[in-house]
Amino acid sequence: MGMTEQRVSYTLDSTLQTVDSAEEKATVIATELGFAEDEVMQISMAVREAAVNAVLHGNAYAPDKKVTLAFER
Repeated sequence: MGMTEQRVSYTLDSTLQTVDSAEEKATVIATELGFAEDEVMQISMAVREAAVNAVLHGNAYAPDKKVTLAFER
């Protein structure tokens, strides 16, 4: 995990667990930033869909490929 004041990033494996991890991280960050509950859910779902696309369509589950997930305030 790399972090600055306004940005946090993660490098994740190309697995289905990455999808869950990405969604969980998005939920925590959006909640900590004070988004409303429905907005947190929407943000988390968008990040989940992006992670699915990266793992499945972008990387085809290739173990040598990674997914970079970054949140910026």
